[in-house]
Amino acid sequence: ASGRANQLFSRTVKCVAWCGALLAAPLLGQDLNSEADAGVQALFNFGAGARAIAVGSAMVAMPVDASAIYWNPGGLDNLDRKNAVLFYATLLGGTKYHFVGYAHPFMEIGAIGIAWAHYDVGDVQLSDPSGLKGDITTLGQDQFIVSYAKQLPWSLSLGGSLKLDRIGFTTSTASAVSLDFGMFYKPELEGIWEDLALGFAVQNLTEPR
Repeated sequence: ASGRANQLFSRTVKCVAWCGALLAAPLLGQDLNSEADAGVQALFNFGAGARAIAVGSAMVAMPVDASAIYWNPGGLDNLDRKNAVLFYATLLGGTKYHFVGYAHPFMEIGAIGIAWAHYDVGDVQLSDPSGLKGDITTLGQDQFIVSYAKQLPWSLSLGGSLKLDRIGFTTSTASAVSLDFGMFYKPELEGIWEDLALGFAVQNLTEPR
């Protein structure tokens, strides 16, 4: 029993080392002289799920429901049953945010997930360069997500998501596609280490285009 525990501990240490290397790689590749983003972030950085928001978005290693589609697709195949998440929030300026997600684990082939996120800023008053008011329209942005995850040997799960972003304003629309990648590791430990889990996720692995 002690030999098996040592093997599990050794695997856990190796996984931690690999996760650390993966986390460090993007930091080493950053351009320190690049321009700042002036505080501008992607709209869908808000997150998904009331539980996730309540714990400060610390959900990468906690695949407890269909919000894993957003936080870490690699954890989807660790869900015990079919699961759906409905989330709604009213933000500043009357902006409304919606998230709907559904996860479906299968016995043999892994787990799939689909989700839809939407921002709606409500009515927008148009005006011409002289200040003359025109029509009232709406501005909204949607994100459609399709995810897949599969448990592998060594208590490791890998997954990915294909995302389609679409923004619409009056008669104009624009779309972009990007990818997410996730990894989840939960060794079979006992005692105080029983709930130990490690998660790693990269959003927009490819630049939206």
